[in-house]
Amino acid sequence: MNKFLILVIILLFSCSATNDFEGRITFIQPGILIENDNKESIWADLKDHDNLYKLGYPKRVSQIKIIDKDDNTKLFYVNPAQSLETINLSYTYSHFQSHMINGDKVFVEFEKIKNSESPEKSYHRIVNLRFIDHKH
Repeated sequence: MNKFLILVIILLFSCSATNDFEGRITFIQPGILIENDNKESIWADLKDHDNLYKLGYPKRVSQIKIIDKDDNTKLFYVNPAQSLETINLSYTYSHFQSHMINGDKVFVEFEKIKNSESPEKSYHRIVNLRFIDHKH
């Protein structure tokens, strides 16, 4: 019984809390996924995008800015290890661009990633996302 209780406590503290935000997309930042030397997915530097496009790398969404009904805005970062296409295959850059132009609403679940050494470098990372006005 004690082992079970300890396991439950460990699981509760190891799970990160998610938050949510609902609104309309006002900005999307293009990104290109590449692999680093450790074979981990990372976002390529913006200065390298043109050459990578020419090599056939697809444009993806790396950041999204959303405004809610009270005019509050939040900037959300996409985890390169979990691109939006892994959440839903139809979540391509052009698909998000069309939803932004149409003013469609989105619901975002996110984690607050805190940087204890430099609080201004803390950010919101997307965990899940869905469009409110329709399903994919």
